[in-house]
Amino acid sequence: MSLLVDWNPPHGTTVKVNCDAIVFNDHLMTGFGCVIRDSGRFWVKRDLTLAWECGLRDVSYETDSLDAFLATQPSSHPEHVADADLIMKIHEVLKWNWNAKVVLI
Repeated sequence: MSLLVDWNPPHGTTVKVNCDAIVFNDHLMTGFGCVIRDSGRFWVKRDLTLAWECGLRDVSYETDSLDAFLATQPSSHPEHVADADLIMKIHEVLKWNWNAKVVLI
């Protein structure tokens, strides 16, 4: 399920990581991509771990994919879904020493 909304820039020095995902249930495959944008709406980098690599430690990951959002929640059990390795890696990255949250938009 996707929602059409306007993108709102973050405040101050916070950056936003916008993510999109698609799940192909027939093939048990998942696609996931991200882009980092600053308060001026400029792309900083793309990909999930690039915020960390850029030294950014206060990050809001936004996705319009309910499946991606639910898969990244601490209460999910990624070992039981398609692309479990990718989801478990995302769980690991979100536990690093930073303020990183996933938000459904």
